[in-house]
Amino acid sequence: MAGFNFNKIYVIESLRTKDTKTGEELHRDLLQWKVYSSDVIQAELLIVNSKLDFFESIQKISSVTRIDKYPIIHFEMHGSKEGLQLSNNDFVKWNELYKQLIEINTLSGNNLFITLAVCSGAYLMKLIKPFNPSPFWGIIGSFDILYSGDISIKYQAFYDTLLEGFDLDKAFNRLKLVESGIPSDYRIIRSNQTFINVYSKYLKTQFTPEIIKKRWENGLKETPGKFIDGNDKARKKAQFSAKVLREKKLFFEKHKKIFFLLDRYPENVKNIDFTFEDLHN
Repeated sequence: MAGFNFNKIYVIESLRTKDTKTGEELHRDLLQWKVYSSDVIQAELLIVNSKLDFFESIQKISSVTRIDKYPIIHFEMHGSKEGLQLSNNDFVKWNELYKQLIEINTLSGNNLFITLAVCSGAYLMKLIKPFNPSPFWGIIGSFDILYSGDISIKYQAFYDTLLEGFDLDKAFNRLKLVESGIPSDYRIIRSNQTFINVYSKYLKTQFTPEIIKKRWENGLKETPGKFIDGNDKARKKAQFSAKVLREKKLFFEKHKKIFFLLDRYPENVKNIDFTFEDLHN
């Protein structure tokens, strides 16, 4: 199974006149026919020409997304490590889109899936912070340059397979294996694995002896302590360090709730297949 819920696929395209309209082709040649006889799944093409158009489309998706509306958003436009280039040369930074995706994913109960027919589209995930809500359940994208011939063949194969059996792994495998004659590297990035990767790095960098020492020193500046002697100061510093390290798991549970929206959707806990201890193995 897909692992996430979806009942509408939005194709957002912003390509120049000379570009192959790969988003229109995907919608016209495949998606509209695949969903034609379905009472559940819909598909819609949104052609945008400016940054204003782009965010109006994103807001449109957000306004209709509720717990019973689960979108997949497919982006067809030029991109870079910094963001998206629209047909009129307007530029959307990844962090601008990131904030909007958090809103949509929150409304959908952490069911938003994104596919990026965009050069360097996978750089979107570099913005993810473990103490913010997740911007998606998962994405497919590449860190590399992509070409229209490859994009067309790969994503036609992906959506054809996904809408046949709703098996995400099978659909992604077909995307990877279908031959276009053009080298490319697509990746599937799930929020579970993203949280593990990002949070493991957070634990390694924010709980080092140097960081704990700095926190101790900053605390002394804010509320100067009174110590009987040097031994008393050393003992209290050791107690502070031990307390900080004990709090690691508490921070983990707090951030996990935020990232996976567990306060709002407690049922999401069944989709979390890792524990705090797994991050240390």
